[in-house]
Amino acid sequence: MATAAIGVSSSNNRLTSAVYNDVDADGIKDSGEAALKGTKVFIDADKPGYAAYWAELVPRVRPGGLLLADNVLWSGQITDPGVTDANTTALRAFNDLVACDDRVETVVLTAFDGLTIARRR
Repeated sequence: MATAAIGVSSSNNRLTSAVYNDVDADGIKDSGEAALKGTKVFIDADKPGYAAYWAELVPRVRPGGLLLADNVLWSGQITDPGVTDANTTALRAFNDLVACDDRVETVVLTAFDGLTIARRR
């Protein structure tokens, strides 16, 4: 099984950290969509970018493939309405986005900082 790590600058709204399995790609936007039809994606990047990464990645994962997003509970801060920093606000919006996305079936593991596991329909 081939593994490709994607690390592209976030200064131009590109993915900063993800791991694809079963793909051959140099960058998420630099490769054709067919080259990114992977089976597993792990997102652990700048939190304000999560929604954009999700929008870019979901169509590129084959049906039955998995998308995982780390830190989605942000040490429980997402449930505290008094916490309004950029990362927490972005993660709240990301969680809402994923929960409403009918392209995936989703669960959130509440251990540690939270892990979203979504299976592409």
